[in-house]
Amino acid sequence: MKRLDIYIEGKTKIIYNTEDPDKAIMRYKDDITAFNGAKKDVFEEKGRINNKISAKIFNYLESKGNIRTHFVYRLDDEHVLVEKTEMIPVEIIVRNRAAGALLKKAEFVEEGDELSTPILEFHIKDDENKDPEVSAEHLVEQRILSENEVENIKRISNKVNNMLKLYFEEIGLDIIDFKLEFGRKGQELLLADEITPDTCRLWDMNTGEKYDKDIFREGNGDVLLGYREVLKRMESKK
Repeated sequence: MKRLDIYIEGKTKIIYNTEDPDKAIMRYKDDITAFNGAKKDVFEEKGRINNKISAKIFNYLESKGNIRTHFVYRLDDEHVLVEKTEMIPVEIIVRNRAAGALLKKAEFVEEGDELSTPILEFHIKDDENKDPEVSAEHLVEQRILSENEVENIKRISNKVNNMLKLYFEEIGLDIIDFKLEFGRKGQELLLADEITPDTCRLWDMNTGEKYDKDIFREGNGDVLLGYREVLKRMESKK
């Protein structure tokens, strides 16, 4: 599949048009950002690591869970072929343990506390306003999502959470929380974007060591070392 002009460029990925109007090529960049783009850097090899990690996870969700995603196949170390979708400007955050922004909202929890039930949040994609959290009803009222889409997103997100918890548990990792994005292809919802240490909090189940973007956020450790460890464990999984 030939890469043509840029369709859209984000902070950590570039999407290219192809000869097929229904397909696009996504390239993972080595850029890393935090705090809605306020903190930035570039780590050579990060894009290649994330490409491999996300491909493995999307393959797992499709093959084992029959979850429709935009993933088609990985083209090379940096590029992946995806279904072209109309991206929905909403981030879904699924939380299993207390971390990150939740610590500021819920003073009664401490970092790492297990939540009695997973929390699912909707956030409007808006860096300037720090991706504000909104209710599902707000999204329906503003015609960003239909009621049916809200219910489907909740169902898929909970299923993804259950599958990822089992997957990472087998390689000694706790998935603390993660971000999902969806796109429309006709009337169908597709899980899109990526699932990587850029979008998940992953902690070692025994030591609590962090292997995700918090290393960069907190300026505490080697980002690539953490990401490589996640990929290494995934590649050892049978």
